[in-house]
Amino acid sequence: MKDICHLWELGSGTSRLEVASLFSSFSLTAQSGFTLVLMLDLSRLNSLWTEAETFLAKFRAIFESNESVREKRGSFEHFRTADEHRDKGLIRTFPVPLILIGGKYDLFENLEPNKKRIAVQCLRYLAHVNGASLLFHSSLDPGLVKRTRDILNHYAFSSHLASAVNINGLT
Repeated sequence: MKDICHLWELGSGTSRLEVASLFSSFSLTAQSGFTLVLMLDLSRLNSLWTEAETFLAKFRAIFESNESVREKRGSFEHFRTADEHRDKGLIRTFPVPLILIGGKYDLFENLEPNKKRIAVQCLRYLAHVNGASLLFHSSLDPGLVKRTRDILNHYAFSSHLASAVNINGLT
């Protein structure tokens, strides 16, 4: 028996947000898995926060209204540990596993250090308060491509995940 992973790309910009409504009809059984991957364009810092916040709010509303997601939510390990965290008042863990990917890292790394620092702090904050994984991606960097592929394989097929590499974008 082969495992299958379905990937849907909605496109960029909040104009594609209405397509997200399709996810409200998904039924997640105990055997199924669902991970939301949100790719954020690091070359468009002016719209980074707005797009991330808009998409996260829309998907949060969709998944929190889905009965099968609410039932399955208690089985996620990271939901149980969030209650013990010192920032538990800030953390509102996302209803399904969430990966935030900062795309076009090759363009981002050439920006001035202060802009990069602020953008990375914002992304880290979003990841932290949503209980998400955060990574950076560039199709031009073989190491980042491999890391992205490894993380997607881990979430899709429960494959082994090597220890994380910290790429903070501040150099």
